[in-house]
Amino acid sequence: MEQNNKLFLFDIDGTLVNLRSIWEEMYMRLYTDVAGFELMPTELHSKFGPPEYDGHKAILEGRGVYTSHKVDELVQESERRMVVRLGQPDIPTYVLHSVVDCLDFICQKGYARGIVTGNMEPIAEAILQGAGLRDYFSVMGCSIVQTKRRAEIVLRAVQGFEQQNRLFLPQHIYVIGDTPLDVQSAKECGYVSVGVATGHYTRAELACHNPDYLLSDMREFRIILG
Repeated sequence: MEQNNKLFLFDIDGTLVNLRSIWEEMYMRLYTDVAGFELMPTELHSKFGPPEYDGHKAILEGRGVYTSHKVDELVQESERRMVVRLGQPDIPTYVLHSVVDCLDFICQKGYARGIVTGNMEPIAEAILQGAGLRDYFSVMGCSIVQTKRRAEIVLRAVQGFEQQNRLFLPQHIYVIGDTPLDVQSAKECGYVSVGVATGHYTRAELACHNPDYLLSDMREFRIILG
């Protein structure tokens, strides 16, 4: 057990980078091309936070057109389209302000760093590689088809560190993200929840979920360390 060390688990989009415009454009075209209908604003908003498979399933169920085959098709095609887009040279410009300084600071302190994301692994890898952030993280917890809850992804990341014989006290594990689901997953696992209002939800919306820490952006990160 690493009694005095800390583990910081970061969400990706809305926390480290802001790819919302890219995701929105991709999802709108995806649903027109693959599902045959245009997403309503509420449906589009609902895609930010849940595991990828679960998000598509909920939209199709809401429309009364759910089939597992159609969800699989949406997942596979979204992955293909995003990996192509994330290979473009402009992706580093989407890294959020102070993120690199924050990650450098954590590295200097010798703290462990991991990823927890609702993205499938190929997309998560493409985002981090394209943004120049991949080398900061030794473990990634990503969504898989069987994922039902965000907390499963968090626990998968922690298990990745355990496989490296790195064990942390629950009060030293920080889950950092920009959505209520990030906050809720941390609380469900018994870890420290950190909401950061740089993505898809406002500070006031995140405050309603009572995170242990609430940051306006990564410039306030050192508040967590006292």
